Amino acid sequence: MHRILLAAGSAAAFLLFAAPSFAAAIFVSNEKDNTITVLNGDTLEVVKTIKVARRPRGIVVSPDGKELFVAAGDGDIMDVIDTKTLEVSRQLESGPDPELMAIDPKGDVIYIANEDDSLVTIMDIKSGDILAEVPVGVEPEGMGVSPDGKFTVATSESTSMAHVIDNATNKLIANVLVDSRPREAKFTPDGKELWVSSEVGGTISVIDQLRGARCAPGAASAGGHGLHQGRQAAVRAAGAVQSRRRDRRRHQGGQGLHTCRPASLARRNEPRRQEVLRRQRPHQ
Repeated sequence: MHRILLAAGSAAAFLLFAAPSFAAAIFVSNEKDNTITVLNGDTLEVVKTIKVARRPRGIVVSPDGKELFVAAGDGDIMDVIDTKTLEVSRQLESGPDPELMAIDPKGDVIYIANEDDSLVTIMDIKSGDILAEVPVGVEPEGMGVSPDGKFTVATSESTSMAHVIDNATNKLIANVLVDSRPREAKFTPDGKELWVSSEVGGTISVIDQLRGARCAPGAASAGGHGLHQGRQAAVRAAGAVQSRRRDRRRHQGGQGLHTCRPASLARRNEPRRQEVLRRQRPHQ
């Protein structure tokens, strides 16, 4: 078995697919020329250039390493590449403007961020059947599945939230405010923390106690596009968010979402010291 490294466009963010022996294969999605470049991981020589649908964005490999899934943002399709033959073996109907994707640990289900429709499409990998479509915030981007397969998180760039989906019911159970324009969402190997990177905010938000997260409707509008703040009922179970920045006091909203605001914030002021603070936010 060979190792597989992934890189999306010019982001230079590599993900390692663990496997022993032999040379690594590096897959790079190229948005402008609609191709996937395959590199030898040892020599960095181009092994092959694979033609795919228009504007390939996110790429993710199946848990068994046999298939590579490519989200074609302008093609409204998902190309599936056989990692042994390096050929497109099939296509899946991803929904409009797929961005990033995540696969459950068993390799049965793929979760796709559909940016234009503000949806997460949940699909059976083998059949291509749509299992559910979950409305989330504006411009969903990052996707992450917990190591135990129980939860999926989508980040919405314009709404600045991490949206938590219960994979048993395919229902949205929580919306957690993070910093401006969140992109990637990744769980730690033990599943206890979720790390969300924010492109404009320049921070990493670390969300814990995810299993207790639930949303409650807010009593008052936060202003802008029907986003409500879930005050005390939502605060009780949202978990702690750790950030290098102070809590953001305002937010530009998504359509009809309820905000789960965390009960406490933990700031990492020093590498060896962690300080937990409780803050009461003013009523709006």
